[in-house]
Amino acid sequence: MALWVMCRGISWADSTVSVNLTQQAVKDAPLYNPAAPLSRDQEMGLHQHHGRAGYWAEEVKFENPQYRIPETQQSP
Repeated sequence: MALWVMCRGISWADSTVSVNLTQQAVKDAPLYNPAAPLSRDQEMGLHQHHGRAGYWAEEVKFENPQYRIPETQQSP
């Protein structure tokens, strides 16, 4: 799980995990196959969808401007 996805609680009785993302944000997220390794493009798509800069953010500024996160959306 990404560091910016915060677990808010786990209910073993209800078989649920609560996180700091809306249900719609998860539904609208790019497809993910846990059995296959993520490509950089897939990682970038997930981070862009959730408005988060990736660990490669400094590289991206020079390599591919389409994946830049506007400064107003960057997390601290």
